[in-house]
Amino acid sequence: MKLFGRTSGYYLFWTGFVYFWVGMYFAFTQYALPEYATLGFADNNRVSFQMNYAEITMNKAGCQQMIDQLAFFQSQLYDEDGDGGPDGDGGEPVPVPEQKAA
Repeated sequence: MKLFGRTSGYYLFWTGFVYFWVGMYFAFTQYALPEYATLGFADNNRVSFQMNYAEITMNKAGCQQMIDQLAFFQSQLYDEDGDGGPDGDGGEPVPVPEQKAA
């Protein structure tokens, strides 16, 4: 049995083998960056959200306004889907009573 053959199967196996081990090295060393976004407290009672090179800083009123907007958008999505939201009926159809013929 050859260890390094010249067929596509050998090529596929060995490139997959190398890519797997290189990926494991990068996943478990300093090259893996677990924090893509950070959330922290800044000066003067503000919250700072940083992602790569962009940063947004908000005070308490700005955070509350963002939470209210997200809740409003979430309720709009529930209305579009017709599922009634997290405490609604789950989109189940309302049973219609049968009418008897006269």
